[in-house]
Amino acid sequence: MCGLTSPTWSGNVNGCLLRLHGKEAADRNVPIDDIAVNSDDDHLADRGQRFGTTDLGDPLFIALNGSPITSGVIAYRVGLWFRRTGVPRLVGELAYVFRHTFAVGVLRKGGGLNELQAVLGHKNLATTSLYTKVAAQAGETSRSAHPPRPSRARPRSRSSTNSATPSSPI
Repeated sequence: MCGLTSPTWSGNVNGCLLRLHGKEAADRNVPIDDIAVNSDDDHLADRGQRFGTTDLGDPLFIALNGSPITSGVIAYRVGLWFRRTGVPRLVGELAYVFRHTFAVGVLRKGGGLNELQAVLGHKNLATTSLYTKVAAQAGETSRSAHPPRPSRARPRSRSSTNSATPSSPI
């Protein structure tokens, strides 16, 4: 997020792609939903009213003083959200919480490893496959925290039209 600049969207019949420049000079195209594109357009319009026009190549996300946001700002904000909600802080860099949550969510909803590898920009599929273990563990945790309810046998109801009247001894 810190390095994103005012983007040029590449759109076609399949949707929009955002070209990202990642670690080790690895470029990748990330599919972007129309909702995100519209939200970005709204963000840039609001930002233009506050700070003036945005030129191609300007930082996409800026602080209140107009300077580009930093990883420290993101870590501070995410840490603040964790503290406010009472959720235990995860080990590691807080900004990666979003990336890991996204990856696990994709796999839990049936997304493929190859597509996830491309979106995350991993060179090695083995790196991406680590998320399958996390997704499986998350599923087990969810199932153990919310076990299925035992089924209860329903008592048979007697309908006056369908019930046979017992014969009485004479």
